[in-house]
Amino acid sequence: MINFFQRNFKRLNNLVQYPELIQTIFNKINRDFCKELLFLKKEMNFNFSTIIDVGAAYGEYSKAANFIFQNAKVYAFEPIPDSFNKLKSTTQKNKVKIFNTALSNETGETKFNLNEFSFSSSLLKMTDTHKEIFPFTKGEKIINVYTDTLDNFINRKEIIIKGYTLLKLDVQGSELNVLKGATNELNNINAIQLELSFMPFYEGQATIEEIVRFLKPFGFSSFMQTEPVIQNHKLLYSDFIFIKN
Repeated sequence: MINFFQRNFKRLNNLVQYPELIQTIFNKINRDFCKELLFLKKEMNFNFSTIIDVGAAYGEYSKAANFIFQNAKVYAFEPIPDSFNKLKSTTQKNKVKIFNTALSNETGETKFNLNEFSFSSSLLKMTDTHKEIFPFTKGEKIINVYTDTLDNFINRKEIIIKGYTLLKLDVQGSELNVLKGATNELNNINAIQLELSFMPFYEGQATIEEIVRFLKPFGFSSFMQTEPVIQNHKLLYSDFIFIKN
């Protein structure tokens, strides 16, 4: 009962803070994503003209980004064929350019670990720790996907960066490789939102410390932690927002 009231009090508080969230109910837009984007818009005073959604899944974040930043051009990347088809359906009425590609620091066809819970799929192999904490992710198979770098997409002018730019990553442990494939353009990106794990969920995943060290030379010396996920007194993973000073 307490949790019920806590959840509803939090929702009411969010609606008071950001009245725009009321519209998400009628437009079927992910409220949590909209709240995150409204924080960047209202509290951090960003008016993004370019938003790059890497690991777009079904397109809920891209749809929210298009709703909050209506004049922005949104680019979305999703390598899983079924998820890409849903992404196409979700974003067909929005100003979103979509790519059936996995971003990384390499180019070419590669093996991809497709999980039965598609949101846990990754270029990296899942560890037993992940499967123990989240038993519904035990089933997986290998498929082939195409990888490319963000730098290449921009060099080919398939992506055109204009104005303030937000890079969002949800790539299940592959964050550092995506960033390594964007070294030419990180100087033109103003904010990065990404999910990082405190537990070894994927083989070869970068630690938070490695991400911080990598981004600092590009001017991302400030960051904040949001929406932490905790289980049995352990911090599992959390969203981070890196801001360029």
